[in-house]
Amino acid sequence: MFKIKLIYISCFIFLIQTLHAQNLIGVGLANESAKLTLNSTTKGFLPPRLTYTQKLSISNPPIGAQIWCTNCGSTGEMQVFNNIQWTHISGAAAANALADVSTTISVSAISYNVATSGGSISNDGGSNITAKGICWSTATNPTIALSTKTNDGTGTTTFSSSLINLLPITTYYLRAYATNAVGTSYGPEISFTTTSVAIGNAFQGGKVAYIYSATDPGYVVGQQHGFIMATENQALSPGKEWSNAYEATGATGIILGTGLSNTNILVTRYGLSTTYAAGAARSYAGGGYSDWFLPSKDELNKLIALRSVISVSAGGLTDSEYYWSSTEIDSDYAWRQINTNSGLQNQSAKVAPEFVRAIRYF
Repeated sequence: MFKIKLIYISCFIFLIQTLHAQNLIGVGLANESAKLTLNSTTKGFLPPRLTYTQKLSISNPPIGAQIWCTNCGSTGEMQVFNNIQWTHISGAAAANALADVSTTISVSAISYNVATSGGSISNDGGSNITAKGICWSTATNPTIALSTKTNDGTGTTTFSSSLINLLPITTYYLRAYATNAVGTSYGPEISFTTTSVAIGNAFQGGKVAYIYSATDPGYVVGQQHGFIMATENQALSPGKEWSNAYEATGATGIILGTGLSNTNILVTRYGLSTTYAAGAARSYAGGGYSDWFLPSKDELNKLIALRSVISVSAGGLTDSEYYWSSTEIDSDYAWRQINTNSGLQNQSAKVAPEFVRAIRYF
C-alpha cells in the first residue's frame, strides 16, 4: 500500500513540474519564455503539409492554426488561420493554387478527322477560371503551348470539346486544362486512335482522291497518306496554258509524289500567277490551305481512274474535258489527260488551254 501511495505522489510531483517547466526537445537549454523549446542544428520543424483542397476541408480551423500549403502559389507557402481566413504567415493575403482539373472525359464520336472529349474541374484554386479546354498531340504530355487545343469558356462547369483536323489511323494523347491567375493545370492524360479514311471522304479542304498502297512512294506502314483533290476546277473552258513559252523547265517528275516539286519549279520560273496551269493550282486556297499544286502525270491518272468514286457528290472532274498535269515532256509539250472512262493520256502543246484541278498531300 505504501508503494502505491509513493507512485501516486511521484506522478503528481512530475505533473506539477511539467506544467510549470520550460520543456525542451533536443540538446541545450530551454527558452524561459517558451513552454516548449526545440533545439537542433541539423533538422527543422515540419508543420502539417496540405494541398489547397485539403486545407479547405478543415472544419472550423482554430485561430492560429498553421499549415504548409503545398500547391499554393508557385512553390507552396506557410499559412496561418486568423479566425476569419487563411493568410500568409506574414499576415499578407494567402496565395491561391492552380485549379484542380479532376477529369479528362473519355473520347467519343471518333472518326478519321474529328473526335469529342471534355473535362471537369473540382475547384478553381481560389481564382477565377479564365480559360479551359482540351489540348492534344501525337506525343505525350500535350500543353497549351500547342496550337492543337480548344478554348471552351470560363468557370468550373463541366465542358465538352471538339477535336478537329485530325489525321486518320493516328494515336493522339490529350489532357483537359484550366487556367487561372496562378497558371495552367492539367487533368489526367488519355489517348485514342482515329479511324481510317476512305476515297471520296471530305478531308482537309477537299476530297480524298487517292490513298497510297504498299507499292507506292510515300507509303508508311500503319499510317494513311495520299492526296486530296480540290472540290472545284481552277480553270474552266477555255482553260489555262501550261506555259506561254516553248522552253524546257525541268518539271519532268512523273510518279506519285512529284507533282509538288514540278509545281514549285514552275512557280519559281513563272511566278505566282493564275495565267497558267501550275500558277492557278498553287494560288488556290480551298479549306484555308495554301499548299495546293498541279498533279504529276501519274497523280492525274489516279484522279481520273477513280473518277466515279471521287465524284459521289458535287465537285467531281468535268466529263470529257482534258486536264493538265505538271509533267513536262520537252520544250514544246506537256502531258494532259481526258476525264472519260478511257482516261487517255497524250501530249499537248504547252500553249494549248486545258482544264486545271489542284491536289494536296496528306
